[in-house]
Formats: sequence, C-alpha cells, structure tokens
Amino acid sequence: VQRMEAMLEQFVPLWNELDTIDETLCVLEPSHPTRSDVFRRIAIGGHCSLLVTLNVSRPRSIPECQFLGAEDRVAAHREKFALAPQEWTPDRSVLENLERILKTSFPRKKDGHDEESAMACGICYAFHLDGAAPHTACNSCARPYHALCLAEWLRSVPSTRRSFDTLFGACPYCSAPIRISAAPK
Repeated sequence: VQRMEAMLEQFVPLWNELDTIDETLCVLEPSHPTRSDVFRRIAIGGHCSLLVTLNVSRPRSIPECQFLGAEDRVAAHREKFALAPQEWTPDRSVLENLERILKTSFPRKKDGHDEESAMACGICYAFHLDGAAPHTACNSCARPYHALCLAEWLRSVPSTRRSFDTLFGACPYCSAPIRISAAPK
C-alpha cells in the first residue's frame, strides 16, 4: 500500500496544475476530465482555443500547445508562444506562464463567459458532435465548424468544387473561401 501511495504521490503536482486550470478557466475539452486526462482545450476568445498537453513527469515545464481557430487569429499567439523557451519560468504555474507569455488573460469561469456556446459549430450549433468539438474554422470570420458538418454543408451547395479529396466552397456565414477534406475524420 505504501508503494502505491508513493507512486501516486508523484502525480500530485500534475493534478494540481490541471485542477487549477479546471477550476479557473473555461475548459472546452474534456467535458468530464479524469485523472488520466493530461490535456485541456481552453477557450482563448474570438472563436479560438488552445489545446494544452502537460508533461506528466514535469508538469510545470513548457507544455505541448496547439492553437485552434482561424489562422489570422491564432498566428499572433503562435508567434508569442515561440518565445516560450526563453521566457518560461518553471517555478510559476502553467496558467501563469501561458498568460504572461501570450500577454493575455484567458476567459474565467467566474466571469460568466459561455465560451462553449461561442465555440459551437456554426452549422449544427452544438459543441460536441459524436464526442468531437469543432476544429475547423473560417479564416475570415473565424466561425468554428465540425469537419463532418462543413463537409456535408459544402456537398449540398452546387457551387462547391471538388479536387481529389478536398472540397472548396464558401463559408456558410461570411461566404469567404473555405476548404475541407471530402472524407473528414
């Protein structure tokens, strides 16, 4: 029993970091996190989100980060995060480091933000579809879409073109050019 307790004790710093994120921020995914989930998709605002995956053995080290949303809206965040190795401070929490490096304050739960509805698919108006969140966004209006919804929408529009395995059409909201795999996963 003591060996098991000692083994679990090594995960406490990881769980503390994740608990801080869960209690403070608008977490989009996982909707019901467990202790085995070492990632969080958090709302940034403006139909953008950040998928953060923590290092299990060093939870306060620089996490793996993937910015999701329209390219023109997440590009600035990517550029700032590229400086993370020089600016990351391991004695600060992951949340503090991310906000400091990205020079932003993430939407808080207590602020009453309904980021999940802001990140809902622009076609089906749901956040989760078969367990998946919207990961495709229009580069013009930043409206997020489920890949399945957008592919089905584009197939129904007569002006959509198909080239190999890609559908090219217009965003349902702003009519800007948009493309998606014809066989989304």
